[in-house]
Amino acid sequence: MKTINPKSLGRPRGYSNGQLTRPDARLLFIAGQIGWDEEQRLVSDDFVEQFDRALRNVLAVVLEAGGAAGGVARLVVYVTDKREYAARTVEIGERWRALMGRHYPAMALVQVVRLVEKAARVEIEAVEPARRLDQRRIAARRHVIDDRAGGALDVSGNLAFGREKFAESLGEIGAASV
Repeated sequence: MKTINPKSLGRPRGYSNGQLTRPDARLLFIAGQIGWDEEQRLVSDDFVEQFDRALRNVLAVVLEAGGAAGGVARLVVYVTDKREYAARTVEIGERWRALMGRHYPAMALVQVVRLVEKAARVEIEAVEPARRLDQRRIAARRHVIDDRAGGALDVSGNLAFGREKFAESLGEIGAASV
């Protein structure tokens, strides 16, 4: 994949203007993901917590298809309050880097009146050029997510946590990490 940032658009901060895929790549379109768990319950009312989990859910789909966080070409982030997004960019950035590193795909932020799930405040959809990987490489990518975010993806692609991290996340549900 090649990053496309024309000088005429200025230097982007926190995103790329475009991502060009290889001609032989298949594209994986990831449906809008919100901040809910495997039982489809929102993890928190907190904006940053919902952002974090929605991004983790996007990555679960990417990993299940054999991709990687660094291969995501495009994200659209739907929010119900762009002012809160702007006010909490430092926290969002920390969560982003924990999961995506310094990879910034082409992105758009769209404010909406409401999402389908009424209590949801963030929804993220994505496009990733999918390619087949052997199971060893998929397992290695899952391990990287485990190391970066304190969680791991089980074989079905669901986000799972070690007992200690899960207990920590329950204690911080209104304030910080999942």
